[in-house]
Amino acid sequence: MQVDTRGTGGSTGCLDYGGPGEQQDVSAAVRWAAAQPWSTGKVGLYGKSYDGGTGLAGAANAPKGLAAVVSQEPIFDPYTYIFHNRVPYYNALFMGTWYGQIAATPGRPFNDTPYYLRNSLYEFAHPHCVIDNSRNQYSPDPNGPYWSQRTIVAKANKSPVPLFITQGFIEDNTRPDGLQTLLQNRKAPTRGWLGMWNHIRGNDTDENGTPKIGRRGFFTEVMDFYDHYVKGTPSKGHPNFIIHTNTGWRSQAAWPQQVRQLQLDGPRGLITDDGLAVGAATTTGGGALPANVAARANMKNGIWSVYPAQRQDLRIEGRMDLRIMLSTLDKGLNVIADLYDIAPNGKAMLITRGATPVAAGQKQTTFRTFPTDWTLRKGHRLALRLVNTNVEVYAHVPTGGKVQIMRTWLTVPVGGGQTAPTYGGTPAYWKTYVEKAGYYPGIVPTMTVRQH
Repeated sequence: MQVDTRGTGGSTGCLDYGGPGEQQDVSAAVRWAAAQPWSTGKVGLYGKSYDGGTGLAGAANAPKGLAAVVSQEPIFDPYTYIFHNRVPYYNALFMGTWYGQIAATPGRPFNDTPYYLRNSLYEFAHPHCVIDNSRNQYSPDPNGPYWSQRTIVAKANKSPVPLFITQGFIEDNTRPDGLQTLLQNRKAPTRGWLGMWNHIRGNDTDENGTPKIGRRGFFTEVMDFYDHYVKGTPSKGHPNFIIHTNTGWRSQAAWPQQVRQLQLDGPRGLITDDGLAVGAATTTGGGALPANVAARANMKNGIWSVYPAQRQDLRIEGRMDLRIMLSTLDKGLNVIADLYDIAPNGKAMLITRGATPVAAGQKQTTFRTFPTDWTLRKGHRLALRLVNTNVEVYAHVPTGGKVQIMRTWLTVPVGGGQTAPTYGGTPAYWKTYVEKAGYYPGIVPTMTVRQH
């Protein structure tokens, strides 16, 4: 069964972008389906991307009859698809307008019913719908009235509804901002596939029929999940979490499994916002910037801390925390944190990143990176770079301003606990990431910092 929420397809009403109205629509659809004479009274939701986000909205509100949700590469909180901790992505510039155009798309005269055609023209009769949706989304304040009504992930974490999720750690469309909030210490039954892939479904294949996610059996596990929680049949005992990292595939009972934290001192120095900078040669579409383009765009090298080579493997599992003491008199500045894995050959591969705005007169900032699951192998070095922007991700026009970093603290979550190896090949995008997209295109410092 497919449902048009308000502002889409054959539904009237204003497009709500995950707001209270759309959340009500999801709940109403579940209750309606559960009450039909052909229904068992139990309903499952399934979707990817925006549709994955409506599944999370269903879980967050837990309407009567909702028995299971499968959410693939979802929009977590609508805010985090447009802003990263108040720093805008490029889609902050056009997201409202883009979805407004989708909502205003009329039906097809020779294919759709008169009822559907009439409702599909709702935005033309109510132009304020598109205008309001676009205007409200320009606000970078996550605590403002528009975005606070669209806080979904924290409620989904506490929901009793069973959840099956897929998420790429190196995904550059619906990034994993919100993944850890959703999963950490979730009490309801929770399963998922997490790993090094881009914006794909668990069943997507290439032209040869090879799974892009690198592993077969997605529908087998999804249907086992639905059969158990919707039909009530016994589960076949699949692991709760299947995880692909830079070292291969494993399974475990929960994610993240953090056993301790590593505290590190970070860079000190001056960041100048008078040019562009690149974190890695990634693109939103899951490709890679040409090497010469990435190198030319990386005008600012930033300030770095390169840590000693690992004496043994270290698994980073979850999001990293940063605290920075700083000084600036300038407006409109950002500080981006890029975390790298430097191999013995000196090449630096991006592990994850985070961002924070900096205001004139501000003395301190704290922020988090995207969560990840990455093993620093023996002999490899962790590096932290602070810079003014990552032009391949964030929308930013250099201001010429300066920010002095007096001290930086980095907290690294260390994973552990019981795991088991499992089968799987190489995800399609991970090949691209390892070959070209994931590398830093500039000069990697070689000096190792001394920890106090």
